[in-house]
Amino acid sequence: LKNYFYPREKSLEAKDLTELSGYLLDKSYGHLAPADEYLRNYIEDVSDLLNRAYLADPQNPEAQYNLGRYFYTIGNSVSAEQWLATAIKSFSKLEKISKKLFYKHIDTHRLLGEVYSSQEEYLKAEEILSQAISEFEREEKYSGLPGNQIIGKTYSALADIDYFISGNLDAALLNYHSAIKYGNETPSAFWTPERKIF
Repeated sequence: LKNYFYPREKSLEAKDLTELSGYLLDKSYGHLAPADEYLRNYIEDVSDLLNRAYLADPQNPEAQYNLGRYFYTIGNSVSAEQWLATAIKSFSKLEKISKKLFYKHIDTHRLLGEVYSSQEEYLKAEEILSQAISEFEREEKYSGLPGNQIIGKTYSALADIDYFISGNLDAALLNYHSAIKYGNETPSAFWTPERKIF
């Protein structure tokens, strides 16, 4: 389908471009079954489609988020920081937000927090991650929003700062527990170099 629509610049509306470019980004850099790994070699034009989606609707936070994810994935932290910070501002301007977009809003915070951590700006990272967790916990309390792996990863990112940077072991323990509760069952959530969590 991409090959059918791609040659014509205005063949898709902004919403469809955003969905298509985000899907291709996931398939290019996300998890694939081992039997499907060879398919990555056939995915092309991701960067151009991400830019087209943004240009078709520059105020769309999801298009900005996808660009931030792209630059984060390829290791361009400067561009990732710019796009993710822009996406957070755009998400905050939405009057209504779907569950799907809310999770992307939280993931935007997580990725920006990880960018800050990679730049050793730990206070900024802690602030942005804590903000995301507060927003999730408020939605969970008042609307019953369920957690998922994105939420778990956010707790885990904050727990890493608590443990490795701040030395706040009690907070780290609570946040690692929450990371596991919401599906981020990675080895680092069960074990830290000097202390067993379980």
